[in-house]
Amino acid sequence: MSMNRKEIESLPVNVVQLIENLDLIFPEQSALLEWTDREVWFRAGQRSVVQWLLELKRRDDNPNNLED
Repeated sequence: MSMNRKEIESLPVNVVQLIENLDLIFPEQSALLEWTDREVWFRAGQRSVVQWLLELKRRDDNPNNLED
């Protein structure tokens, strides 16, 4: 089920939904030239949290396939 950013109006009912919502809200994207350096770092930090959560979920889904 794909939702767009405007359809997210309440807290998700589980962790998987939370991660999916955050992935939607803070997508992986290249910096735009009009962004300030602070905005680039801020957005990179947001995405870093999403990537960390996705990695934790991947490890949880595949406990025998851990990477360093």
